[in-house]
Formats: sequence, C-alpha cells, structure tokens
Amino acid sequence: MKRFIASSIGALAFVLTLVSCNQQEKSTDTKQNGLPLPDPSFGGKVGQTLKESQPDYPKPVMPPSGAPNVLVIL
Repeated sequence: MKRFIASSIGALAFVLTLVSCNQQEKSTDTKQNGLPLPDPSFGGKVGQTLKESQPDYPKPVMPPSGAPNVLVIL
C-alpha cells in the first residue's frame, strides 16, 4: 500500500509539473525575443502566371543594435 501511495504522489507531482510548465509557456509575452523566429508573413502576390505574380523574399536575420558578438555552439 505504501508503494502505491508513493507512486501516486510521484505521478501527481509529475503531472502538476507538466501543467505548470505548460501554463508558463502559454502566458509568455507575444513578442518573440529568442529562437526559433516566427515565420515571416508573405507580402507578395500569387497569380495564375509568373507575370501576374509578385515575389516577396524574406528579410535577412539581423541582430538588434548594440547586441554582443557572441557565438554559442551546443
């Protein structure tokens, strides 16, 4: 009986940890400051032919002004 109670408490703690992590992830600010970057919106036009279409290439990723020049390799 003690093993059952201990395993139940452990499972409950695990579930509560997952729920609290999930809540923290959802409550973050909508402004993205890290990676991965969100997909850019498409500002071009898709037509029936190539002549009717207008391309929109994604802008290159640039660091914010004053960002340190640091490379992290994991």
